[in-house]
Amino acid sequence: MIRHIVFDMGQVLVQFSAGLFTERLHLREEDAALIRREVLATTEWVRMDRGTISDDDALERMCARLPRRLHDAAAYLVHRWNDPIIPVPGMAALACDLKNAGYDLYLLSNAAARQHTYWHDIPGSQWFSGTFISCLLYTSPSPRDYAASR
Repeated sequence: MIRHIVFDMGQVLVQFSAGLFTERLHLREEDAALIRREVLATTEWVRMDRGTISDDDALERMCARLPRRLHDAAAYLVHRWNDPIIPVPGMAALACDLKNAGYDLYLLSNAAARQHTYWHDIPGSQWFSGTFISCLLYTSPSPRDYAASR
């Protein structure tokens, strides 16, 4: 019998794509390409999700590869990519329906340390029993320890 349902966050509960983020910045295409390459598709972004580098250290490294005119854009993406959150249509209602049907819902997602600052802004998050976030799983002694602390 299935009792627990696990969701990802990006492209499941919320829209998450490099194109979406660079469109928000209203950059020229060549600048948008630089931002995608030097911010969003970097080892620093992956390391933020793993919790092995701070947002500020990652941003410093990213900015070292970017022209000064793009530093604010890089900072926006590192510190506020989620502003605004764009939910995937129908997912909040699905989470509510599943919770009302008796399922426990959990989030398992790659995310940086500040995920807890915007999780409550994601429609449907109130129906979740807990979260497993990559930055905490990589740095905590074990996933079981993290899950127990929630």
